[in-house]
Amino acid sequence: SNGMLELTEDCSRTVTPIRLVDSPGFAPVFGEIDVVGVVVLLKLPEQTRGVTVVYLSDLDGHYLSITFWTSLSVFGCEDLMAEGSVLSCSNLQWRSVSNQRKIPSVFASEITSFSLNPKETHLQQSVAELKSKIVDKDVEDLVHQARAHILQTSGFRDSSSSPAPSSS
Repeated sequence: SNGMLELTEDCSRTVTPIRLVDSPGFAPVFGEIDVVGVVVLLKLPEQTRGVTVVYLSDLDGHYLSITFWTSLSVFGCEDLMAEGSVLSCSNLQWRSVSNQRKIPSVFASEITSFSLNPKETHLQQSVAELKSKIVDKDVEDLVHQARAHILQTSGFRDSSSSPAPSSS
C-alpha cells in the first residue's frame, strides 16, 4: 500500500448513540466519535480563560458532556449552542477516562466540527430522526429535566443560566 489510510466500508463514519458512550468497554475506533443530541446545558467558565462544558442529551435520559479547553467562540460555534437545539458533532475526542465519570465526557479539539445542518449524510439522518421524535416531546421539559439531573449528578451550581425572575 502507499502508506495512505484507506477507508473501507467497515470504517465509514457512523453516529454513536449517546447511550453507548456510557457502556462498559466502549472504545471507539481511532478514539473519536460523531454524536447528535439536544443541547440541554451550557457550563461557561467562571473566568475569561477556562473550561466550557456543553451537555447533550438523547430523548431517553442519557447524557454526554463535551469539554472545550477554551471558549466556544474559538470554535466559532457559540451561536449553535442554544439550549433545546439539535446539534451534530463530528470528531469528538474520546479518552479512556471518558466513561469513568457519572456523565460520560468527550473533548472538543481543533478537528471537531459542530453543525445544526450537517452536510455529511450520516449526521443529516440522525439530526432528522431526532428532530422528528422531538415533535412528540416538549423540548423545554426535556431541557428542564436534563438540567436538573445533570446539576444534581455533577454537584455544581447552576451558574450558567440567568437567575429566575422573582415572583414578587
